[in-house]
Amino acid sequence: LSYFDANAEVQRSQTYGALLSILWLVSNQHEHFIRSQPEDEQLTKQAWAWIQEWMTEGVKITSEETLDAMLTFMAIHALGKIKEFREELAPGFAPQMHDVALAHILEKQPEVVPSFLRLPPHHPRL
Repeated sequence: LSYFDANAEVQRSQTYGALLSILWLVSNQHEHFIRSQPEDEQLTKQAWAWIQEWMTEGVKITSEETLDAMLTFMAIHALGKIKEFREELAPGFAPQMHDVALAHILEKQPEVVPSFLRLPPHHPRL
């Protein structure tokens, strides 16, 4: 996306982190998940096990379709925070309303976010 320019470096990094976190969670790679965390602040194996159970039993990330939707949402979640994107496609929304601005864009102009538009009809409601 051209909106992820130098001014959006924080959002780009957060998006990469979110996508990698999902990869590590669904592939059960605890060591990769914690490798950059300070040793005294690392996510415990007990907490990791709880998250693993929550993913399969709570949010039911058990199918490729659901995982695809989750990755899509993580990939686009920061778009509303990008000033140029928000101002061009949802003028009038304040920066603190970035989630509402993105929801507005996805409802009114889903074609500007093709990865969202291609999701099966029941996933965008998530």
